[in-house]
Amino acid sequence: MTRLLLAAILAGPSLGCSLLLRETTFRDPADAATTTPDAGSYDAGPTAAADSGHDASAGTDDGGPDATVGVDAGSPLCPEPSDDSIIGCATTTYIDAEGVHTLEPLDLSHYTVTAHIPDDSPAGFRVIDGTAGADGTVHVAGVPEGVAYYLRLHDPTDARYAYPTYYFTSARALDLGDVRLGRDDTPALVSTPIAVTVGGVAPVSSGSIGTICFNSGTIGPPLMPSGTSASTVYSGTGDWQHSQGEISFHDLLDYTRSGQFVDATRGDDIWVYQLGIDYLGSFRGGSPHRLARTVSILRAFSATGITMIPGETTTLTGDFAPSPLLTQIFRVDVPAVRSAFRDNNRYATESVHCALSANPGAAQGISFGILSSFLVPTLPSDSTFEISTSHVTPYRTDWPRVITCTMSHRRTAVIQGRFHGSDSYLVSHTAARADFTWSFGTRAPSNIRIAGRSGLEGGTVPFDGVRPIVMEWDPVPGVRRYAVRVVGSEEGAVAKFLTHQSQLVIPAELFAPNRFYVFRLYTIQTPDRYDEGRLVRLSPPLHSARVSTGWFRFSTTCGNGEVDPGEDCDPGGDTSTATCDADCTSVMCGDGFLNTVAGEVCDDGPQDGQQCDRTCRRPSCGDGYWNRSVEECDDGNADSGDGCSWQCTLETCGNGALEMFEDCDDGNRLPGDGCNGLCRRE
Repeated sequence: MTRLLLAAILAGPSLGCSLLLRETTFRDPADAATTTPDAGSYDAGPTAAADSGHDASAGTDDGGPDATVGVDAGSPLCPEPSDDSIIGCATTTYIDAEGVHTLEPLDLSHYTVTAHIPDDSPAGFRVIDGTAGADGTVHVAGVPEGVAYYLRLHDPTDARYAYPTYYFTSARALDLGDVRLGRDDTPALVSTPIAVTVGGVAPVSSGSIGTICFNSGTIGPPLMPSGTSASTVYSGTGDWQHSQGEISFHDLLDYTRSGQFVDATRGDDIWVYQLGIDYLGSFRGGSPHRLARTVSILRAFSATGITMIPGETTTLTGDFAPSPLLTQIFRVDVPAVRSAFRDNNRYATESVHCALSANPGAAQGISFGILSSFLVPTLPSDSTFEISTSHVTPYRTDWPRVITCTMSHRRTAVIQGRFHGSDSYLVSHTAARADFTWSFGTRAPSNIRIAGRSGLEGGTVPFDGVRPIVMEWDPVPGVRRYAVRVVGSEEGAVAKFLTHQSQLVIPAELFAPNRFYVFRLYTIQTPDRYDEGRLVRLSPPLHSARVSTGWFRFSTTCGNGEVDPGEDCDPGGDTSTATCDADCTSVMCGDGFLNTVAGEVCDDGPQDGQQCDRTCRRPSCGDGYWNRSVEECDDGNADSGDGCSWQCTLETCGNGALEMFEDCDDGNRLPGDGCNGLCRRE
């Protein structure tokens, strides 16, 4: 499953310790509800997500034997299926701070289970009911041997992620096991304050103080940021009820686990860390909320003997001690990574985020315990860029280190008057190196078709409420697992699918007439063999690519030439006219639906983007329209020396470029270095 979500879900300048979690969680914001406008932030990522966030996968391994180390997540006591039955077992492997593995069955007693066998009936399936138990087993009888089917698992008690998962497979023995950090038996469900006082704080211009417990797999609640204070002592209070359990790439359950109480009798320690945040400036434009930034651990200490009592305040005191800083180099070959996308440049913004993390379960695909990270919210031109960060390494040296990188393309649309954002992205989760160059090991899917229509464009799907919807795409070489998440404009996510083939048959019952849906397709490359019945587990090295389609109206009337209820207009067919889009909405530049008949050259949403102006024209320096996503200025000409260069950059002293009015420009406005603040030689 993929928590790609990636993406993105990044906080602003006032950051508590939750930043440490958010910058490595690839959760899809639309899994639970309709998305809202991007306030300058990326799941991971994506959040970095497919199921249970993002599914990422492997192509090239960036080194280290730990990258392929795994544990058997299947139950050793899982019974063998009979000739006409399917048996699945969900056993969670918990890894503590010592690397000790504990196997526990996942309670599935509240799940509903069915097998959907494709047939020639109007609905497209024969459905067989099954059972699931508290011992983590799933059983469906009466499925003929050799028949491919969809195993449908659904937890109707989960109000936040109340949608089913469909696994397409022909395997009879199913491994539904996954791997998690810490434990999940003492959830922090009541208000429990934690008061932290720490000395030895390093003065920073921006940063925060946070807490984390590896043995229980919990990141502490947000504390007040240290901000610009030069004080060496920090005091802050948070509520442990707002802590969070780790999120792996492969959770069977689709919700963030509650944080666990710290218990000294179980060997728990708790780390207090200080984050430093540096703003590197804007790679393009100058928008203050689109600044590149790095986040790194500067100081940390570990406290022992702490046992939290639910409902009572826990007091934690200690002192940071200065530690040597290590250097981490992140390098991204933008053209090479970007070439893996298959979204035809249908995006408004493009960003890159990488994070170095260390924890005892990192080799099993768990992102937790960030040491250093960076975010570039607006990319430079087609070139390789390099960012160097400095951090301490307070955690155990025998824990594996991994780097998770995400490149995200954000696409926007207006559906029935509401703004919707959707990401396509690439994610890699590989072994770390101090000098790291991101190489992406697969590519995104292409030629996506929804009921025979172009997936990237969107439009209308004829829908009678009975016949299933066929989704297809071109196979990606080397990929043995795909995931699809179906999201409605009103209801949020309605289902997710996993398969090893390049086609899905989606039940009509998941859709409602006259509503809009988007399909998010992931390629997932991982050493784990989905086609052999290992349906949940994802092991690194992981590489995943997601493409989000355009929005599709599921309609019984759109295209009949008459304006029916819910329609703005009707083009009388499945193609657009100069006044009516193919989805029976009025033509509007910025709605995200490209209508070339109406004169639109592009349409990536209602905001200026890197590929398209909000006027539905391509950005062009000198056209007199200032696209703030890619231009620092635009004075309507291609001349330099008038304050705005021929490249649409501001001609100012200190920008590093020698303009006509300057004797020199050394990239700063400091005197005493041979070139003064007026760019005159000294």
